[in-house]
Amino acid sequence: MKIDISKYVTTDLVCESGRIAPEDFKSAKYERRSSGGAVIETLTVGDRAGEEETGKPVGRYVTISDGSLKDPSRPTDGVCGALEEELAGMMDAAVGDKRGDGRRVLVAGLGNRFITPDALGARCADKIKVTRHLKGVFEDYGKLGCAEVSAIDPGVLSETGIESFDIIKGTVDRIKPDVVIVVDAMAARNVSRLAATVQLSNAGLAPGEGIGNRRPALNADSLGCAVISVGTPTVVSSSTLIADALFAAGEYEIPPHLEEILENGKSFFVSLNDSDVIVERISDVISKAINLVLGTDCL
Repeated sequence: MKIDISKYVTTDLVCESGRIAPEDFKSAKYERRSSGGAVIETLTVGDRAGEEETGKPVGRYVTISDGSLKDPSRPTDGVCGALEEELAGMMDAAVGDKRGDGRRVLVAGLGNRFITPDALGARCADKIKVTRHLKGVFEDYGKLGCAEVSAIDPGVLSETGIESFDIIKGTVDRIKPDVVIVVDAMAARNVSRLAATVQLSNAGLAPGEGIGNRRPALNADSLGCAVISVGTPTVVSSSTLIADALFAAGEYEIPPHLEEILENGKSFFVSLNDSDVIVERISDVISKAINLVLGTDCL
């Protein structure tokens, strides 16, 4: 009996999900366009059939691809502008008619700041301009026209002994934001996506899902408010690389005695050799777009 190797292909990117290309989805709606040099792919999963086809919950998923993210010689204005536009649209849909300081937003940067490929969320949280502490204290606060912004870096379970979800949920229950923006590093299926793609979603996320270490989900049902996730893939698992190479060769099954190779590969991950510089660069882009959308960029 041969082993189906599709179970060894893991990714957080919707555009890499499923056994068929996203443009061939029948239940989910896929669109592709260009803006400012960036390629923007939008996938809308509207029902149970779409969930089964894509393997993702109901929601809107936007993938912005631009090589400037990992190329220091190229400006990132295009990808930052596209990210700002898409994030602003999701924010408007989440909070309705609320404007300015009527919007209460919590930004949560996930991951381990001491492991470079996993430090994206924490580095973004460091760069978010917070304003909640000014409301009611700064006399002219209302004139700023910005959202009421808080930011946290909950760390990871091995560091704090507390699930990130519990820390975020406790904060949400206390400050009652309208929206939680969750920023996290992701796993990709293809190395060409590493540090070259930003994915947004209003369906929330399950931290660690792409590397087989799924933690409690952060979404509207679990947190009790709208959730927008933003992330960039920084790693690819070794087993995914092997399985994807076999797929490219037309092989979808392997003999059982070769399964050990893929099992071992599940514990090893590939990242870019200059990931320290790239993660810092991407955190600049994502945090800038968030600050622009929240109206705090000029503070």
